[in-house]
Amino acid sequence: MAKTDFTIMTFNVGNVRTEPEKLTGWLLNCGAEIVGLQELTVQQAEAIEKTLSDLFPYRQLHGAGIPGKGLLSRYPILETEQLHIYPHRPDLFGLIEIHGKPLRVIVAHPIPPRLHRRGFSYTEATHHHVHTLTELATSGEPTVLMGDFNMLNWDRRHSHLKRAGLKDVFMEVGKGRGHTLPARVGWLQTFPFMRVDYIWVSPQIKPLSAWLGEYVRSDHLPVLAQLAWE
Repeated sequence: MAKTDFTIMTFNVGNVRTEPEKLTGWLLNCGAEIVGLQELTVQQAEAIEKTLSDLFPYRQLHGAGIPGKGLLSRYPILETEQLHIYPHRPDLFGLIEIHGKPLRVIVAHPIPPRLHRRGFSYTEATHHHVHTLTELATSGEPTVLMGDFNMLNWDRRHSHLKRAGLKDVFMEVGKGRGHTLPARVGWLQTFPFMRVDYIWVSPQIKPLSAWLGEYVRSDHLPVLAQLAWE
C-alpha cells in the first residue's frame, strides 16, 4: 500500500532567542518532513543552509527577524511566494508535491493584539489579515495553514477559521492542552499557559495525531502533527 501520511511542524523560533546551532540540532532530530518557521533570523537561515541541506533538500528561507519565515521540506517544493497581506510582515506560501499529490502550505504570523486605551485588542488590519489567510486556505485545494496566530482558541478569529471549514489539528487529535507560550521569560524557562501556535488543515487532509516539541530556547514550543490524505 502506498504511503499516504506525512509529518509537519510549525515553530516560532523566537527571533534571536534560539541560537542557530540549537535550532539546527533540533531540526535534525525532530522527525518532521515539512517545517514552517516564524521569526527566522539571517544567522539561523545561514545555519540551516549550511548544515541541513541533505535532510531538507527543498528550502525557502527569508531571514528577517520578527517578519522572517522559512519553509523546509523533504518533498519537492514546486513553487513559493511571499504573501504581502500585512505591510512589512509577509507570510510564506509553498506548493509541495507529497506522494505525487500537490499540497498548498501557508506559513503565517499575524500581528499580536496592541495596547489601546481600553486594553489589548486586535486592529482591523489584523482581522483582515486572518480573513485573507482563511480565504487562501479554503480555496478548494488541499491546504495546510500553520504558524503563530497570536490568538487563543476561544478568540473569534479561531471560530472564523473553523466556520470556514478548516480543522484545528491539535484540538481534534492533540495530546495534552497544546500550550506553547511563554516557554521562557528573559533567560528563564517557564511553563507555557497559552495556545497560540496552530496547524490548520482543509477537509481533504485528515489529522492523525499532534504533539508539542521540546524546549529549544525560544519563547514558543514547536507544534508537530501527523497528517494523511483524507
